Amino acid sequence: MAFSRKGNWGRRFNLLVDRRHADPLLQQFGASGIFHLHRSLPEGSRLSRKRNRSLFRLAEPGEKRYILKHEKFPFPTWLLTAAMAPIGRREMANLRRVRALGAPAVKPVAAGEVGWGPFFFEYFIVTEEISGSYNLSEWLRDHGGKPQKEIPAARVFAALPRLAAALARLHRSRFYSRTLFAKNLLIYQGGAGEADFAIHDLPRARYAPDASLSLQHAVFDLACLDKWASACLSRAARLRLLKLYLSALVEGPPLRTWVKKILHRRNRLLRRTCLSWAGHRVRRWMKKIPVWGKWWR
Repeated sequence: MAFSRKGNWGRRFNLLVDRRHADPLLQQFGASGIFHLHRSLPEGSRLSRKRNRSLFRLAEPGEKRYILKHEKFPFPTWLLTAAMAPIGRREMANLRRVRALGAPAVKPVAAGEVGWGPFFFEYFIVTEEISGSYNLSEWLRDHGGKPQKEIPAARVFAALPRLAAALARLHRSRFYSRTLFAKNLLIYQGGAGEADFAIHDLPRARYAPDASLSLQHAVFDLACLDKWASACLSRAARLRLLKLYLSALVEGPPLRTWVKKILHRRNRLLRRTCLSWAGHRVRRWMKKIPVWGKWWR
């Protein structure tokens, strides 16, 4: 269901809500508050805050809980949004597509933005919370890369072949995440006690069903996974996962080409090349500039 309204000075408020969740959200936040979900939540519901982006946990309107991601674009960065599709609604469409293609992803509930003319100043997306889930960065944080969370490493590693096969299905359908970092993969205990994965945070995904395989995009997704896997899996174990992925993909160049390109891209993600290291340092320096630094993402 789509909702929209006009505000002062020509500001526009757009919202897209899953039909089954529209009534509970309207009952909880009201017809006007539903466009400003984050303003109606107590400070204690905030899970994290990083620069202009915040995560909230919505109070239970029923039996389910929800995660709200909200991001602002301070002036003049919102001037750049004229060339973008609305991020929240685009991410909602990407999550729906991943689920339709048979890969694991969180369930989107609502998304919207506040804008003016061709620009937007802020956006949000609401997804169903998976009870007991946390991302792979949290699972593999600190202490020399040793897993710190409750799910045993053996169960997480046993779930990786299913993740590799799911990623191959997405790439066969010409869907590329482009943000498949450890922080964007949730891990949780499934119904049978096994570990399961769920993808979230997909604002930059690409979908081109009629195109040929994009080796560049596929390699990038695989390099994002290899970046964290290299901290806890042997080279032989990662190679077995790659072979499983390729057997499900059934196209593309020889194995040696995949390995070479993935390792090169992973080293860039780990800032082990001169250009990637220099670019990272410049970006960090720009973010520390008073006032102006908040413009840099």
